[in-house]
Amino acid sequence: MIITDKAQIKIAELRESNNLRLSRSDVLECYELIESDLKLPADATFTRSSVAYLSDGTQVDANMPRLEQGRFGKAVMMEEGTTNLLQNPSFEIGDFTNWYLFTEYGGTTYEITSEKAWHGSYSVKITANGTASSSTGISQSIPSATAGVTYTFSVKLAGTLGANEVYLVFRWKTADNTIIKDDNFYISEVMPQAFKTYNATATAPENTARMDVHVRIVKNAVGVLYVDATQLEAKPYATSFVNGTRAAERLTIPTAGVLNPQEGTVECWVNLNTWIDNATSNCLWSLNGSVRLDMWFSRSIDNQLAVWDDATWLNSGVTGNSFVGSWHYIAYTWGTGQKIYVDGVLKASKTRLISSAHIGSLLYIGSYRGSSQANSLIDDFRISSRARTDEEILAAYQNNAPLIVDKWTTYKLDFDDKVRITTQGQIICNELIEI
Repeated sequence: MIITDKAQIKIAELRESNNLRLSRSDVLECYELIESDLKLPADATFTRSSVAYLSDGTQVDANMPRLEQGRFGKAVMMEEGTTNLLQNPSFEIGDFTNWYLFTEYGGTTYEITSEKAWHGSYSVKITANGTASSSTGISQSIPSATAGVTYTFSVKLAGTLGANEVYLVFRWKTADNTIIKDDNFYISEVMPQAFKTYNATATAPENTARMDVHVRIVKNAVGVLYVDATQLEAKPYATSFVNGTRAAERLTIPTAGVLNPQEGTVECWVNLNTWIDNATSNCLWSLNGSVRLDMWFSRSIDNQLAVWDDATWLNSGVTGNSFVGSWHYIAYTWGTGQKIYVDGVLKASKTRLISSAHIGSLLYIGSYRGSSQANSLIDDFRISSRARTDEEILAAYQNNAPLIVDKWTTYKLDFDDKVRITTQGQIICNELIEI
């Protein structure tokens, strides 16, 4: 069934057929559509050869996209792979295997509890009564660490302890287990009621061969601390929790009938995670043509948003920090030249033309040809067959609503549970539900 761009069906009587329920209003307004349970159009391909977890701890099966709260409805998370170096990281085996408890200092009790959990069914509950002779907590030893490598320790914490009463520790050791030094990171806020992620990053000093990581409570603290979803990564930034190894995520769509080499527009809303602050490059989209065309937050230009066309950067001058933790609208156009916009404002332009050699057969959303993932939430991704004007792009931002589907729209992904599927300005519906 094809619904025109007005997305209305007029009927003579109330009826129900093939999963389509039509109301007594005599008009069906099809604002949201689904294609089975795929969450993506049939010609979009998503891969991740491992499970992953949403921000609330819900597990998502392998090769299924992670759909989080977006700018409008849902957004897709596109993230690099990682390995959690900790064993029993969320205590789901129901005990403290692989963990050391600081019980010798007194004043603290430890238990595996189902009272509160971010991942799975269990967390650690640490109760302190203020009588410990030294700081207490939990620790895990890592048998192999490398000098000069930067590591990030992240945990989910909740409870009743106050500011600067909880801290994360890297303890660096030599091969014979001699302590080189501790790097301590105090948490300067009161523990929240719900689990919140806290990160610490440090570089292993000279002669490091082993390491410990600690979650510690100062000796005079009184209260409860819940610990869950611990993670240690050999990275200078944190990625989302995984109970083992998470594969990189890849999302592609075909370019045939979608991208016009002569002119066009690619737009989306982006919300970056905090690791953009570190020395890494994050690609928002790329093409597999014989000549490169990619949009990046690139470390080679101080993590500024820019498009590389295989010759020079079209640099917006806007840094990745501006996109961390909040939604921003990005647009890129090509035709008589190239332009890049942020939040409706033209930031840079140049006259170099785009050719069919730039296009290729696939558009990668959220990565550079399957690597250098955006580590970002992406929402409302629209492609058009012409270069939209400055006025249109400003209006799209100021409308504060999902981008419209019109006769120039060749593809749109809104990533909602009911995905709008479009091609050549029409909405293709394999299955409909009552709105």
